[in-house]
Amino acid sequence: SPPAWCGATCAPCVAEPEDHWEQVVRFYADAARACRPHMHADALLVVDVCWDTGRWSGADLAAVAGPLALDYHHYECMGDDEAASVEEHIRAEALAEAYDEAPAALPLILGEFSLALKPESAGYDTVPGWQRRFFKRQTRLAAEHGAGWFFWSYKLARDGWAHWSFRECVERGWIPSRQGAAKSAGGADDGSST
Repeated sequence: SPPAWCGATCAPCVAEPEDHWEQVVRFYADAARACRPHMHADALLVVDVCWDTGRWSGADLAAVAGPLALDYHHYECMGDDEAASVEEHIRAEALAEAYDEAPAALPLILGEFSLALKPESAGYDTVPGWQRRFFKRQTRLAAEHGAGWFFWSYKLARDGWAHWSFRECVERGWIPSRQGAAKSAGGADDGSST
């Protein structure tokens, strides 16, 4: 039968006592027991890595009925670090490191990402086309090292948040339209036109 392209994800909400991660594994094992009977045999159960791709190994999740995939959320606009330049962000080195730290035994989905950067990033208002290059680099990493990606979010009903809205990013030309996606898929990450 063809591969299943949908699955289920569950996000555990527990306090953080000493045995927090053991509780999270028990949560996923219980969720798998409850969900698996209602899922196609090939459908993935998606496990959140809580922003740390090295958090789980196949052995850590042995009690969770598979097949499994890991869900990683990557945002370069958050954190207390000093804002890097847009050229540094375009390299997406933090995302590449996250893929390097992920366990090889489990597929990793880039479950959330955006084109948002800190507005104080050098070049934010002056480097033309950085958004398109940043999108291409992140999705290329997801294609080469992961099991797919989801942009956050399709549409926002909030002015001034274009970098978070897939729809507005497409409208602005930062993300290729469906018609242009196949043509540009092989393009360079260095900002050259496709």
